Formats: sequence, C-alpha cells, structure tokens
Amino acid sequence: MATITKSSTGYKVDIRKSGFSRYSKTFPTKTEAKNHGIYVEAEMARGTWVDKKELKLEMVSNVLLTFLNENECTKSKTHTLKRLAREFKGLSFNELTPEFILNYCRARREIVSAKTVGDEISFLGQSIDYCRVIKGLKLVENIAKVVKPFLTKENLIGTSARRDRRPTPEEIQLIFSEIERKGSDDYLRDMILIAMDSGMRQGEIHAMKWSEIDFQNNTISIWERKDNRGRT
Repeated sequence: MATITKSSTGYKVDIRKSGFSRYSKTFPTKTEAKNHGIYVEAEMARGTWVDKKELKLEMVSNVLLTFLNENECTKSKTHTLKRLAREFKGLSFNELTPEFILNYCRARREIVSAKTVGDEISFLGQSIDYCRVIKGLKLVENIAKVVKPFLTKENLIGTSARRDRRPTPEEIQLIFSEIERKGSDDYLRDMILIAMDSGMRQGEIHAMKWSEIDFQNNTISIWERKDNRGRT
C-alpha cells in the first residue's frame, strides 16, 4: 500500500511491496503523488514494474557477454556480440532508448549492409530475452524488438540480397593458374571445385566427414552450417 507524506520539498509517495525494493518519489502536489503510487502498484501487480534506479545497475555490455558466455554461438555471432559489447561498454539500459538505437543503426549503415545491422539488433534482442528469462533482468520490454519494425521501414536493417554472381570460366582459369604458379597443394583446387559446385562455405567444407558423403546419390549432408540448420 502506498503512503503519502508531506515533506519540505513536496509530497512523497512511499511503496513497500514484497518481492520489490522499497520505492519512493517526491511530487509537487499530493494528487500527483497519489496517482503515481496507484500507477506503480498496478505495474507491480502485473509484474511489469522496473525501478529505473535499479535498472542503471544493469549494463548492456554485461547482458551481451552473459548471453555469449552461456550459449553456443557461431564464429560470426561471437564476433558480433563481442563487438557490440565493446561498442556499448558503459551504457545502461536507461540510455538504451529507441533514439539511441536509431542513431546507432544510421551510423552503422554508413559502413555496413542492412543485413549486418539487422544481425546486430537481433543478437541484442536475443541477449536481452535470455537475461530477462534466465537471469531475472528486470525490463518492461525488449527495446531491441520494439524498434525493429521501424528500423526495417527505414531500410536500416534487412536481409541479404540473393546472390547470383558466379565466376566466369576465365576467372576460374585465372584462379587455378595462380594456384599452380604458387605451387599450392591440390587440396585447394578441390576445395574450390566443391565450393563452386555446391555453394558450400569454407567452414562447411572443412567440417565435412566421409560419413556425410553419399557417392551413390552424389549428395553431401551438411550439418555444421552457419545458421545451425542441416541441408543436403
């Protein structure tokens, strides 16, 4: 139950509720204090109340690194999470506003693609969700997810454009000629042929096992993929 007391600077609302830290705030009028107390108690009852004074203790970089340290991530995702942690070092969730994210995305789009920026915001959102559910991070909403529709509309984030560029026969011959000139091992030539015929990434080729190759049907099953989804 909120209590209202008069002080030398106005009217102070004081709230003590089990499961929450003690909360108080001073207002110029008794009506404002009373209305604010009603609002805070309602938010507490719904389980959506967050005291911004406590929220400042939660740093964005810590949430990103917690997610990284406690989950299996691809090399690309690991690199992105570490970069974001450095970028947001010293930033509190109070400061992680829609305007901050918008300006961040605009600056990033000057040097990287919409797909890259989209990945960064998605990973930020995943990190926040993880810490809210698993670590008890007290946030009313996931701000990274809230702003995504607007960022998409502004073309600041997006998906990769479909790639249809293929090396010409002349370019392929130049590649193989360079391999021969440098005296590289034959395995490099074979890797290039596999990549061109299958569209597999370098890491996928390196991770191949004999058991994943079906010589009878001329297929390769790929399980160590960038997106963690197998394909043939």
